[in-house]
Amino acid sequence: MVLKKELNNIIKEEKGTYGIYLVDLKSGKWLGINQKNIFHAASTIKLPLNLYLHRKIARGEITPGKNLTFKEKHFEKSSVIKKEALGTEYSIKKLSKYSIIYSDNIATNMLLHYLGSANLKNFMRALGGTVVSYKENITCPRDMALYMQETRKFTNQYPEQGSKLIGYLSNSIFNNRIPRPLPQDIKIAHKIGNWPPTGTYNDVGYVKHPERPYIISILSKNTSGMQTAFKTIQKISKRVYEYQNSLNKIDISFNGKPLNTDTPPVIKNERVLVPIRFICDVLDAKIHWDEASSKVIITMPTRKIILKIGEKKAVVNKTTLLLDTPPVLYNGRTMVPVRFVSESLNTVVKWNNENKTVKLSTKGDA
Repeated sequence: MVLKKELNNIIKEEKGTYGIYLVDLKSGKWLGINQKNIFHAASTIKLPLNLYLHRKIARGEITPGKNLTFKEKHFEKSSVIKKEALGTEYSIKKLSKYSIIYSDNIATNMLLHYLGSANLKNFMRALGGTVVSYKENITCPRDMALYMQETRKFTNQYPEQGSKLIGYLSNSIFNNRIPRPLPQDIKIAHKIGNWPPTGTYNDVGYVKHPERPYIISILSKNTSGMQTAFKTIQKISKRVYEYQNSLNKIDISFNGKPLNTDTPPVIKNERVLVPIRFICDVLDAKIHWDEASSKVIITMPTRKIILKIGEKKAVVNKTTLLLDTPPVLYNGRTMVPVRFVSESLNTVVKWNNENKTVKLSTKGDA
């Protein structure tokens, strides 16, 4: 497999051992490199810990407003809470939030003592975890990806509680690994972990690619240090994202000539969307983006078109045109359905589903 070979080439150039596990959520296919090797889990253990906690909350077994007391046995230097006095009380809800968003170790210790370490490990085994120790904080890339997949399933089963957990994971303050090289508008729920004594720097994430969402788990050990490991994880993350893009690659041409765009067409909700700016350029149409109103204004000699991101309608002169799919922002570009191009820009559109090609032509040239 091409992707596996490329990822192997990335990690073989670096000191230490890297483990990777990737799951394409659309096809169910997976790829693994050292996926069952044992790694220090570090703070990625907070993912199954919080999944265990939130499942109990969703089932009414735990009240999120219940307060726990900060005790000396919970203390660790890596914490926001350490500034507070012993005896301070925190709600379970707040401790969960802190343990993920800030990766707070005191918050984690308080939750772990409350839930019970053995109970958590039993839960991890019940989910299908294979590298689970009752004495050590260890895991493997495959297991961490499994816990993230189970988090998604939990969100589908318990939307209200699950959305809170995914929300915490999506708002981590530590975004210098998997998220760093990806487009800013791509939502990523993830959990990092560091354990410098073993040169361990981890990240496990759910990347909400618009068409090919995926789970990616990257663990490491015996690396040459934080900065090198971060760059390696970023390289892996970027290459995987590019590969997912290529699975839905669509070629676009105008009057028989390839139209080179920095953002290719995409398929969303079974509809083909194309980058409107590049089409306007070849049509000599003027395009203006109004950030305040999230509107795109296209001006042509005989018409004025107004689109709004997320709305299933466009105003052409004074006529409202209904769209089958609303315009979206993707990679910083406004993407519109090809039907809109055909009906509003005096352009003929031909979509070949088998070859994944969009052919545009001015009327009379089709």
